[in-house]
Amino acid sequence: MTTEERYELIYGNTARSVDPAIQPQQPKAPKKRKEEPKKPRQERTFDFEWHSKRLYIAVLLLVAVCISYVHINAANVQLRKEIAVLKTELNSSKIENDDLEDEIYSEADLSEIKEKAINKLGMIKPKASHIIKYSNESKDYVRQYESIPE
Repeated sequence: MTTEERYELIYGNTARSVDPAIQPQQPKAPKKRKEEPKKPRQERTFDFEWHSKRLYIAVLLLVAVCISYVHINAANVQLRKEIAVLKTELNSSKIENDDLEDEIYSEADLSEIKEKAINKLGMIKPKASHIIKYSNESKDYVRQYESIPE
């Protein structure tokens, strides 16, 4: 086939004329290879028993985790209730303590305390000669480990 004939055949999108002498070539079939004897294939069996056991174990673990979560959550709620009860008890004790302290301070008579200190315990009111002034170089606080110098 010459290039002109070839040009005539492939020019355009439709065939202009078909020459019955020219047959399209059939692609050659690939040569068959010799088949090797097949090895016996090991059958892959799907062990449904093993997978169902795994699924059963997973479900049991999930149920156990859920039960423990519910148990811990219930214990947490119970502890919160106990904390609330103890807080209210603490607040009522503080209020009662403050009331008793106010009552003690209101009933305390300073003149009676002074009289008991002088008469019963033998205490005396300090005189000016009993008071010793002491100056400390550090401004923090005083710890007396030895006698104060005169």
